Amino acid sequence: MGAVATNMAYPLADLVILSLLLGVFAMSGWKPGRGWLVLGGVFFLQAGFDTVYLYQVASGTYEAGTLLDLTWPAVMLAVALVAWQRPEVTEGSELQGWPALAITSMFAVIGLGLTTYDHWEPVSDVVVLLSTFTLVAAFVRAAATFGDMRKLAHSKDLLQHNARRGDACDDNPLQRGPLGDARA
Repeated sequence: MGAVATNMAYPLADLVILSLLLGVFAMSGWKPGRGWLVLGGVFFLQAGFDTVYLYQVASGTYEAGTLLDLTWPAVMLAVALVAWQRPEVTEGSELQGWPALAITSMFAVIGLGLTTYDHWEPVSDVVVLLSTFTLVAAFVRAAATFGDMRKLAHSKDLLQHNARRGDACDDNPLQRGPLGDARA
């Protein structure tokens, strides 16, 4: 039983890594640098190799020392080579729309699913605690985002109001001189 769980852990860990990489791709505005693309490709291949390994173990056809065993060191070498590359200097991308909330929403849905699943099939206390903390963190993040949006909307309204009055620099400290007087 322990060997089955260990063998199943490889593809599941690959799925977690690919999900995290997908989150990085989304956060970069779907324009990841070369290093992230290589990591994505390497871990996609790793997921395929681990799936083949799991299938061979389950069907009893796995043999140690085959070409499949060479893939794991090759993948780790590729990851190490990516880590040694000089990072690309890219312009910061503004996250807009769903990518900005994708990761928080994904973890919130997983936490909600685990909490709901616990209603029908009891899960361990650790799972319940972690899913509860995940939901609390998602609510805190949503509240912080809401607060930031309110501040942004207020500053936008204030700028529009000042622009209509013709004194756009009165409430903007960046447009004041060293003594607090408005710059001409």
